[in-house]
Amino acid sequence: SPDGSLMFGAELFGGTLRSLKIHANGRLEQADVQSLPASEFDRPDDAKPLGLAVHPTHKLLYVGFVLGNRLGVYRYNHNGKLEFWNSVEVSGKLPCWVLINRAGTRLYTSNTRPPTISVFDIGSNPTVPFEIQNIPLNSTGSCYQFAFDSTEKFLHIVTQGESSASPPAANAVNTFAVAADGTLTEVPSSPFILPVAQKVRPQGVVAL
Repeated sequence: SPDGSLMFGAELFGGTLRSLKIHANGRLEQADVQSLPASEFDRPDDAKPLGLAVHPTHKLLYVGFVLGNRLGVYRYNHNGKLEFWNSVEVSGKLPCWVLINRAGTRLYTSNTRPPTISVFDIGSNPTVPFEIQNIPLNSTGSCYQFAFDSTEKFLHIVTQGESSASPPAANAVNTFAVAADGTLTEVPSSPFILPVAQKVRPQGVVAL
């Protein structure tokens, strides 16, 4: 949470969300645990959370409902109690990771197959994200984690080949320029093909 008093966790295969209190000495205490709402999924086995993002000014937690192709919105209080509010459709498939800009006006999801990024307006109504763009990557690999640079003028996404049949060029970093309205355009030099073996599966990315 923005004040550093709470931590949130997603258990992908357990289908649950957790909130934990962070004490002054760093110790964690479980505050809440709950399953994803069954009403949001066609099949019980699809209730799997992955990407998480916390709004910088509102007590809101955004959760990627990966197999449901939806973005969940939760409220939380100062004790860490979670309350499911609603969910919205993500036009990209398998939204794994979630990212919010510092101003709290735009939210991004990294969608795995085919590799796309969805851009949502959360400035107008942060409890009802509104998708304003879905843009494909110029890379053959599946989307994984992504990060802004320090200026938030560029967004970097790492992709990976997910099988031995994937070409080496699937392992790459794609870079997008971020417009004033938060929408994205892939820069001419992107993607940068990572110099790794075919079976290597790069995942995390940090931009300074």
